[in-house]
Amino acid sequence: MKREHKFGALIALLVFALAGVTSAFGQTATGTVEIDLAPALEPIETRLDDVELMNENQAQRIQAHDQRIRQSESDIQRLTRRVAALETENPTPPDPPDPPNPPDPPDPPDPPTPSSGIYGMNLTQLVYYTRSWALIDIWKVSDAWRTKPGQTDLGFVYKDGHPPPGDYALTWSGSGRIDVTHGAQVTSAAPNRVELNIAATSGGIDFRRTGSVRDVHLLPRGWASTDSSFHPTFIDRLRPFRVLRFMDWQRTNTTTQVRWSDRPLPTAPQGTRDGVALELMIELCNELRADAWFCMPDTADDDYVRRFARMVREKIHPDATIYIEWSNELWNEQFEQTQRLADAGSGMRTDGYFQTWAEQSRRDFELWGQVWEGQEDRLVRVLGVQLTNVWMSEKLVAKMPPGSFDALAPSTYFNFTRKQRRDMPTDVTANQLAEILQANILQDNTRWYQEHGDLAEDHGVRLISYEGGQHADAQGNDRLPWYDALLELQTIPQIRILYDQNLAAFKDAGGDLFMAFNDVSKPGKFGAWGHLEYQDQPVQDAPKYRTLIEASRD
Repeated sequence: MKREHKFGALIALLVFALAGVTSAFGQTATGTVEIDLAPALEPIETRLDDVELMNENQAQRIQAHDQRIRQSESDIQRLTRRVAALETENPTPPDPPDPPNPPDPPDPPDPPTPSSGIYGMNLTQLVYYTRSWALIDIWKVSDAWRTKPGQTDLGFVYKDGHPPPGDYALTWSGSGRIDVTHGAQVTSAAPNRVELNIAATSGGIDFRRTGSVRDVHLLPRGWASTDSSFHPTFIDRLRPFRVLRFMDWQRTNTTTQVRWSDRPLPTAPQGTRDGVALELMIELCNELRADAWFCMPDTADDDYVRRFARMVREKIHPDATIYIEWSNELWNEQFEQTQRLADAGSGMRTDGYFQTWAEQSRRDFELWGQVWEGQEDRLVRVLGVQLTNVWMSEKLVAKMPPGSFDALAPSTYFNFTRKQRRDMPTDVTANQLAEILQANILQDNTRWYQEHGDLAEDHGVRLISYEGGQHADAQGNDRLPWYDALLELQTIPQIRILYDQNLAAFKDAGGDLFMAFNDVSKPGKFGAWGHLEYQDQPVQDAPKYRTLIEASRD
């Protein structure tokens, strides 16, 4: 990863291009042939601008752009062959047309996808307003029963719309009754059973309970208990991804689980603060033959960690690789686990803070290693770090003895700077936002990836990501003048180019696992994280998802 950049090759390439320009504007027997080489030279000019912006130390890392230079060489060679062909054919030039108005720039072509790497996906948390069709039993992600003033005995599911359509049977035990009050058509009703049809256009389904009910299920008609726990469309959309990260399914950022008895069971509701049952996470990996990434609760005791590791070893498929991480984003001060870590370590970013972080990570790694004795090579012990602060990463890694971890994992998000957000023109367009993000990828992300790649190489570990993708969010403010442009950015063709350049920069720094965040969720003022906006969104309408699946197939 630490290669010298050969400036001579770049200068030679520029001279070669200029020579092509001279040839292109030379006189022929019948007139002047003009070939516009600006599109081919633009990557070179951009490259030279980048070099001028880099300081002397950063210039040693310019090799991250070698791929762009090789593409420029290919473009110039192709244009040179066109010039030669025109000179040979000596065509008669047409009558000069009237000066036209400058044409609109064409839409950019679909970008090439990276040629290697592993791609994974973070799963969105399951709640009553989810757009994920994860569980075939819809009731398991409902909000039931509310006891707030004015909302007593109400239940809700798929409140953000886009539910899985079809004919369903709502069943329960007990002497009470359940009425469907909104969002579905009741086709028949009997004691302890209501049959209903859910339309794809439903804006959510509402229920009201009267009396005592328990053991509620909302399943497709004809479903058998031996079938999969997961909706087939959910399974199909996850097939391209090798690794599944369960951070949000585990509710890592809000969990307070300490003992093994605190964990959720597969028979319990799965959309609560306790998260999804481990049995279901293992079942999903087995159905997809996928690798698993688990985040151990920072509050869990040793017995919890051992039992968790034992269940995974006993039940997951034998080809699975298991990624283990202690909690999540322990640098992010908005999370409760980070505050607990800071309190235990005598303050944020102190020596005690990094020491405690390292010790607790090693504790979990060692407990997993004990349970997986003889199969430790199937475990990947991960340190998740902040992309934009390599100083923190260096401090943490310095507390880890050699051989005590296997991978360094920053995020791989591209975003706006604080200054860019503050100074953003009110009339900025989605295409202009893409241009700003592209410059940030080429200047900032490329440097951050390389810094972490160098750190990983120095310690003999892998460079992977824990989350990644676009981070162009409104930070909770849907009154931003450019809020609509932010939402439009998610679906314009340029977003594919941004993804491709971001993936390529990470790969060039040595990254070998890109974990996107997340699979499906509604875009809004807190972010457009979903690579699918709804579970059955057509792939051609989901450019972020399309880019990832094409990269994963390569």
